[in-house]
Amino acid sequence: MAENLLITISCPECTTPFEIEGDLLGTEGRYVACSECDHQWFQYPPAPKKGTSDEATLETQEDIPLIAVSDQEEEYLEEKASFFTKQLFLIPVLLGLIFTGLFFGRNDVVRFVPGMERVYTALGISAYNIAAFRFHNTQWQVINNGMHRSLEITGSVTNTSDKLLTPPCIQVTLRGQGVCQPLSWVDQFLDLEQNENKTCTIGKWMTHLKEGRLFSGQTCSFKVSYPLTTIQLPTEVLLKFVNKNE
Repeated sequence: MAENLLITISCPECTTPFEIEGDLLGTEGRYVACSECDHQWFQYPPAPKKGTSDEATLETQEDIPLIAVSDQEEEYLEEKASFFTKQLFLIPVLLGLIFTGLFFGRNDVVRFVPGMERVYTALGISAYNIAAFRFHNTQWQVINNGMHRSLEITGSVTNTSDKLLTPPCIQVTLRGQGVCQPLSWVDQFLDLEQNENKTCTIGKWMTHLKEGRLFSGQTCSFKVSYPLTTIQLPTEVLLKFVNKNE
């Protein structure tokens, strides 16, 4: 270290040189006296030399790791920011898939989690445990009343689950022979399937059971009538449990 080295100073009066230990001057300097002419003066410590090989090596060794760490941190932060940006982009996609599944699969959700029925109802979405209900003794007949004809459908519905459930809607589809316009792409598909019998959809209605809730094992009867406005009589009546907005 510098304070353990000998330094050379000269008397400003007689210019006699002297060698003294550097630590004698301290960091601020001190008064000294010439042993030749007894002149006294305040001697400052010598300024540290810049650019020495030891200091240059030390600075180089200290700077290189600091620069390397800084670059690594910056690269890490950029990768982390890019990762979170991608995750933020995926969040709405995942939420969209989840809500889509909860909407179109709501009947299955209610089937396994009956309490979700109230959640869907609060959101204004109809959802029923359709798989828990069964039709029994369904019959239909055309009733002639003078110039008017009507279709009468009777039967019963049973709640086969062990829960208190709201019965779903009943969709009535009339199939008949002749030339008629399908009501939807689903009916068009049915028309293609039943093309051999030359039948098509001639009417479709939606009805509700009077009972708002059915206990486990409870059965309720239903009877509905619809006026027949077409000259074609139905050859087949299809009953299906559906949601209100299907």
